[in-house]
Amino acid sequence: MTVTGQALTSPGNVDLDEPSEAAAILSDNHAGSTSTFQTILAQLKSQGIRCSAVCDSQEDNTEPCIAIHPVGVGTLHDICDNLKQVKATRTLGISNEVQAIVENGKGSKHRYSTIRFIAAPTCKTVKRDPQSGIKNALRRARAWLHPNGLFCIVLGPDGVGKSTTIQRLQSELQTLLGPCTKQRWRPGVIRKVAPETSNRMPHAKLQRGSIASMLSLLGLALDFSIGYVALAYPAMVRSETFIFDRYFHDLLIDPKRYRYAGPMWLPRYVSRFVPPRKAIFIILDADEEVILRRKQELPLHELKRQRKAYRSFSSRMLNSMVVSTDRAVDEIVSEIMDKIVGTLSTRGSFRAASLQD
Repeated sequence: MTVTGQALTSPGNVDLDEPSEAAAILSDNHAGSTSTFQTILAQLKSQGIRCSAVCDSQEDNTEPCIAIHPVGVGTLHDICDNLKQVKATRTLGISNEVQAIVENGKGSKHRYSTIRFIAAPTCKTVKRDPQSGIKNALRRARAWLHPNGLFCIVLGPDGVGKSTTIQRLQSELQTLLGPCTKQRWRPGVIRKVAPETSNRMPHAKLQRGSIASMLSLLGLALDFSIGYVALAYPAMVRSETFIFDRYFHDLLIDPKRYRYAGPMWLPRYVSRFVPPRKAIFIILDADEEVILRRKQELPLHELKRQRKAYRSFSSRMLNSMVVSTDRAVDEIVSEIMDKIVGTLSTRGSFRAASLQD
């Protein structure tokens, strides 16, 4: 069965009684989930749950989608819980939809793909639900109170491979989860800052005085906080992803880079209040010899100090990982994706998904 893009945003127009061929609607990016997709459909139907495979005929890169009658949501939860291929589930923004992240087979181009579920009673008896306004308001409130987008912060010394890794990671996350925004260092809401493009040694900058450093630090914290509320938070409500190349917490590791010469207790204290609370910290690491072959911006003793400081920082953060970059970028990103999907799997139960409204 094929429905238009408008139909997917209005799931009440999907006919659950019309036969569909699951494999026929899967694009190349999602072909690895064919087996899981067909298994879920077959198990739903075997238990008498009305459902149908649907897709958006206007999109070439179609995300496989299953329309399911609301009464079958509990059964769907049990099926997904018992399938080892389903690694995580999440609601999509303020919509009444759920996305399942599925691990593909070894022959697939991508490690993971997704399946989307929408609540669709029937297309034959489309009636206005008198409680739809209340339900929509509740979904919107829930999405704003508990945004389920991703906020990833990539840290590491110069020459460790951040730019290459972030570029490939952004591509993978965008393919799997949708819109993904990449940003460097600070949001620039209070004061626009041009990205650093020179090859100047990072520690060659003139340091500020103690008072000026503390005032600048508070301005940075305000910029990051306002930037998160104004830019990142609304995007995360829409289940989008943000990747930051360095962030406020990098100042804790390398204050000299940011010309900070004040007492270190202040940035450590302020960092507790800089949002978001559920950021995923990706600490990239490599041997000093490997880093120095890529860039000679820091002396050996400073690289050793920074590597130790980054690892210590990671051990204190709840959602953090240390990833070695002494290998191919595909292997690096694959490890990061595994840990990100693992983090998503712990965020909430499928039973709390919006399909149950």
